[in-house]
Amino acid sequence: MGGGQQAEHGDWAGVREEDLPPDTAALVAEIGIEAVIVLHRRFGGGEIYFHKIETIFRKARNRAVRKEFDGANHAELARKYGITEMQIRNILGG
Repeated sequence: MGGGQQAEHGDWAGVREEDLPPDTAALVAEIGIEAVIVLHRRFGGGEIYFHKIETIFRKARNRAVRKEFDGANHAELARKYGITEMQIRNILGG
């Protein structure tokens, strides 16, 4: 495997968590050592930015707000989704 060769999927059989850099422990706990090795293979040497979870769910929330809007329930939707009435109005297009 030396000389710049990349490990194949089965090559991690002998890899233990303690073999990985210490800052990967939380990631290993969440997704497992095999997935961490795959991420290292794909993104090793670079940096990965993870958006806040709110960013991931924002479009789905906005679709739900538009679907649930009945013409007058701004305050109800704001309470339900934990945002302001102004944000509800912005989602609805003004």
